[in-house]
Amino acid sequence: MASTNILPFAPEGSVDGGDLFSSSDYSNSAGRKKGYSVGYADRRLINTALKQCALMAAGVAQWAVNNGQTVLDTSTVADVAAALSKIASSGVSMTVTSTSADYPILCTYTPNRTANGSEGARFSTAVKINPGTGALTASAVYNAVWNDYAEFFPRGEATEAGDIIALDTSSSVERYVKATEGCRCPVGVHSDTFGHLIGGDVPPEGTDFMEYNVPNYIPVGLVGRVRVKFKGRAEMGVRVVPSEIPGVGRAYREGDSVQSILGFLVEADHVDSDSEVRRLKMKLHGF
Repeated sequence: MASTNILPFAPEGSVDGGDLFSSSDYSNSAGRKKGYSVGYADRRLINTALKQCALMAAGVAQWAVNNGQTVLDTSTVADVAAALSKIASSGVSMTVTSTSADYPILCTYTPNRTANGSEGARFSTAVKINPGTGALTASAVYNAVWNDYAEFFPRGEATEAGDIIALDTSSSVERYVKATEGCRCPVGVHSDTFGHLIGGDVPPEGTDFMEYNVPNYIPVGLVGRVRVKFKGRAEMGVRVVPSEIPGVGRAYREGDSVQSILGFLVEADHVDSDSEVRRLKMKLHGF
C-alpha cells in the first residue's frame, strides 16, 4: 500500500501564541524578502516559512499516495520525479478546490486519453457543483473528444460494441437486445466511443461505474457518430438498417421500413463481400 511520512509543519502553531507571523506581517517581513541576516532569527519567520513549504510538500505527497505512489523523506529527487511522472502519464484527474461554499470545486482537468480509452474534459470557466444534489453547472465544456451521446438501456441479452440495439417487443418488461431485419423499434448502437453517458445505477463506494453497470445495462449511442457493425458494400451516405444477422447492419433497400433506418455511413471501404462484418463509422439519426 502506498504511504508517505511527509507531514505538515507546525499544524498547531498560532499567530496569537507567537509561533507564526500573520499573513500581512509575513508578507511585509524584511527577512522573507531578503533572507536571513547576521544575528538571531525570528522564530515566527522560520516557522511560517517552513509551515508553508511543508504544507505544499505534504499536499503533493498525499496526492501521490492517493494515486498509488509512495513518497518518503528517504526518497531521492529522482524517486519523487518518477512517482509524479507516473501519475501524470496515467491520466489521473487533478482537482483544485475553492474555499467558496458556492464553488466547492473550482476546476477539474484530466490529461489526454489514457490507455483504456477514457477521456477527461477541460472546463473553460468556474464549475459550480451542488454537493447536495450533485448538479453541475458550467458555461462551456471542451475536450470530450469521443463521438456520441449515450445512455444506459436495460440489458436483455449479451451484446458487444457495434451491435445495433432494439427494444425487445416480445418482452413484458422494458429491455433491449440485438436488432434483427425488419425491426421497427431500433434505438441506437452499443457504443464504446461515447463522450457522455447518462443513466445506470450508483455503484457502491470504490466500485468502478462501468464495471458495476455493464452487466445490467447496454451503453447505447443515441446521437452523434458511432462505429456500427456492417456487412455488404459500404458507400458514403448509405442508410443503415438491421440485417438478418442480429446486431449487424446492412444498406437500406427499396421496400425496407423507414422506421428501421438507424443513420447513414460517413465512411466507405467498398468491400464487396456480403459476408464480411466490420465496424464502420455511422451518423445516427437520433431517436
